[in-house]
Amino acid sequence: MMCARLTTIFLLLIVLKRREAVLRKLPVLKYIAQHDDLNKFYSQLYMSALSRSSLNYREVTVFAPVNEAFRRFGGDLNQNLTSYHVAYNAYRLRDLNTYLEPIQKGLPPLWVTKLNGDIYVNNAMILLSRSDYHANNRQDNLGKPQVLHIIDEVLDPIATNLENPQSAYDFLRKSKDYGVKKFVRKIEEYKLEDLFNEDGGNTYFIPADEAMDEYKSKMTDSYIIKAHIIPKRVLFTRPVPKNSIYDTLADVDYIYILLSFLNEKDRYYVKSNTILGDATHQNGEIKSEIIHANIPVKNGVIHIIKRPLGVFDKILTKFPYLPILDKLSNDPYLNITYNLGEKSGFNQLLSQPKKFTFFVPKDQAWSSLKNLYDYDKLLRLGYMNEIKKVLGRHLIVGDIPYSMETLYNASSSNCVYLKTSSGRACFTILYKSGDKKFVIKWNNIYIDVYKANYECSNGLIHIIDRPLVTNSDYENVPEESGSFLQLWNALHKILTS
Repeated sequence: MMCARLTTIFLLLIVLKRREAVLRKLPVLKYIAQHDDLNKFYSQLYMSALSRSSLNYREVTVFAPVNEAFRRFGGDLNQNLTSYHVAYNAYRLRDLNTYLEPIQKGLPPLWVTKLNGDIYVNNAMILLSRSDYHANNRQDNLGKPQVLHIIDEVLDPIATNLENPQSAYDFLRKSKDYGVKKFVRKIEEYKLEDLFNEDGGNTYFIPADEAMDEYKSKMTDSYIIKAHIIPKRVLFTRPVPKNSIYDTLADVDYIYILLSFLNEKDRYYVKSNTILGDATHQNGEIKSEIIHANIPVKNGVIHIIKRPLGVFDKILTKFPYLPILDKLSNDPYLNITYNLGEKSGFNQLLSQPKKFTFFVPKDQAWSSLKNLYDYDKLLRLGYMNEIKKVLGRHLIVGDIPYSMETLYNASSSNCVYLKTSSGRACFTILYKSGDKKFVIKWNNIYIDVYKANYECSNGLIHIIDRPLVTNSDYENVPEESGSFLQLWNALHKILTS
C-alpha cells in the first residue's frame, strides 16, 4: 500500500515538473529576440503594430525567416511583410495542411505543401530541425499557445493595403507591374473571368505582353487560355516535383494539353505538351521561362511566363509570294522594326514600285533598347522623323535587289557605296567561313547577318543582329530635341556596354 502511494506521488511530481517547464518556456517573441540569426525578422516585427500585438495577445503561428533570407530578398520591407509571416491559431508541424490565414486582412493565404518529407509555406522551406517551438505567450492561465517555425525565404504577399485578398483575376486586372494586359483582354474576350476568380486553389501561368504579338494573340482562344490553368493544385516552383505531368483545363475530347515544370541552370520553366490537337492547335511541346514566379493570390498562385503555352510560332509562306511589308507584318521576330516603321511613316516607302534590299534588325537586336527605355514611349510621334532616318539607313532602293553574295563580291576588302533612303553609305561585306555567315562592316562596326537573302516579291531581306547606329549619332543630337536625346542616351548605353 505504501509502495503504491509513493509511486503515485512520484508520478505527480513528474507531471508538475513538466508543467512547470512548459510554463517557464520563453514566449515566441522573446525566443526570437534571443537568436542572432533571426534579428532582422525581429527588427521588422517592431515596425508592425499588428504583428507585435498579435504576438502579445493572440494564439498564432509564426514563420520567421533567417537573416540570410532577408539578404536575398528583393521585395519591399513594409509593415505588411511581417503580418504575412503570422497566421491565426497555433499549428504544430503535424497540423500544417493546405493553407493558413494571415493576421493581416487583405493578404493572400499562406499555402502549405508537403513534399518528400519536407514542408514548404509558399515557396519557403521550413527548417524542420529548428521549428515546432511552442510556448504560451504568458505564464499564467490566460496564456495563449503559439508556435514558431524557421524558414529559409522571406514570404512576399505582393499585394498590399487591400480590404480583401485578391483573386487571380483581380490581381491581373489591377496590376501595373507585370505587363499582362494583352492576356487579360483575351480572358475577357472569351468571358472566362470566372476561371480566374473561382475558389479551390489553382496554378495560373500568364504570358507577358512582350510575347503576345499579333499572331500569338490571334491564336489564343478559349482552349489556349484554359491550358494556362492547372486546377485544384497550388504549385510553387520549389515544392513541385520536376517533370511531373499535370492536367490543365484544356481537357476535352479533341483538345488535350498537359503541363510540367522544369529547372535548368537555376531557372524555372513550364512546358506544355499538346497531346491532342486540331488544325488550329498543333501537337507538340513548347517551353516557356517563368520570369516572375510565385505570386500568391486568394485562389492559388500566379507565374508570369515569357511566352504563351500551346501556341507555336507562325509558319510563314515562302517569300517570293510575299512583298517585304507583308513579310515584316507577319514575322513574329521582326515586330519592332515593323512597328517603328508604321509609326514613323517609313513603311510607306516599301509600297513604291521599286526593288528593295532591306537590312532588318531582328527583335532581339532592339531588345537592349527595350530594356533601357520604355518601348511604348518610342512610338510617340515626338521623334518619329529621327527614327525614320535611322530606319532609312537600312533600306536600299533601286532597280534590282542585292544578295549578300553580290555585295560581298562587289566590296571584297574595300567598301561598296550604296544609296540608302537616308543617303549614301559605305558597306564592307565579310564572310566567316567557319560559321558560314556574312558580316557587315559599317562605320567601323561589325554586325553579324543572322539570316541572309530572304526572297520577297519586291526584293530581298537580310536579318541583322544590330541596328545601324553609331556613337556619332549620340554626339550630334540636337540639344532642342529632348525626347530624341533620351532615345540616343539609351542607344549610347548599348553602343558602349
